[in-house]
Amino acid sequence: MNAKIESVWARTRALRPIVEAHRSEADILRSLPDAIAQGFINANAYRVLVPEDFGGDEIDPITYYDLIEEVSSYDGSVGWNYCIGSTSGIMLGDLPSERLRAIFASADSCVAGAGRPTGRALPSAP
Repeated sequence: MNAKIESVWARTRALRPIVEAHRSEADILRSLPDAIAQGFINANAYRVLVPEDFGGDEIDPITYYDLIEEVSSYDGSVGWNYCIGSTSGIMLGDLPSERLRAIFASADSCVAGAGRPTGRALPSAP
């Protein structure tokens, strides 16, 4: 494992005590507690898929999926939030560089959304 990936793993694992300390708060709030969101920001977690040129870690997809699984093992809802909030690097890839620099200017940048399915469901033949 290279130094960059080891660093991302260390920062991710450092989130565990924060998540565990605020798990009941999340249940009460029914949203991500500020302490956990700030932990993600401090760990640069929302930019793990973002290219290094824009302040991200530019990790590979398999490592990303493993990180999501790790955080989800601390708390499923927190893992879901992490997964959604950290896909910015993929979702915004077609924007011009100057816009990407503005969006990713700080570690608290987080973009969430969903792609619209473009297929059409058809009933299968019996």
